[in-house]
Amino acid sequence: MPIADGARVLVVDDDNASRTLAARALRDLGISVLEAKNGVDALKMFQEHRPHVVLLEVTTPFLDGFSTCRAMRDMSGGSDVVIVMMTALDDIESLRFGYQAGATDFITKPLNAVLLQHRLKYMLRAADAMDRLRTSERRIAHLAYHDALTGLPNRRSLERFMDRLSS
Repeated sequence: MPIADGARVLVVDDDNASRTLAARALRDLGISVLEAKNGVDALKMFQEHRPHVVLLEVTTPFLDGFSTCRAMRDMSGGSDVVIVMMTALDDIESLRFGYQAGATDFITKPLNAVLLQHRLKYMLRAADAMDRLRTSERRIAHLAYHDALTGLPNRRSLERFMDRLSS
């Protein structure tokens, strides 16, 4: 199933109005939306639900968006998730800091629902393409080291194993 068909987006914002606007715009596209009010709750939901995209406000209570983003990237599977920072900050240093923390993209507040919908559609398509690419790469790697008929390790796999033992 393509990601876009069963997409899960986690919206993290302590501002109820912004969070509701983003969630409503995404639900209108048929996307499953999870909502968190702060970074601590977001990390728990991230681990439990594994969203495909995270919309993350920079200035959240308890744990700011930059720290939350870094923590998500450090979790298992976190490198594969699209993380979009939402912010009213417009200074270049905040953008640099966000990208260094692992943000995929930024979107400015106040949010424009139509723009958000279009950006998320394209991000989900890109995430789906990357997911298919990773699946193909795993399949090719498996075929390189296993017999196609039996699925057992092949000679190349044995040579690789022996090389590791000798080093």
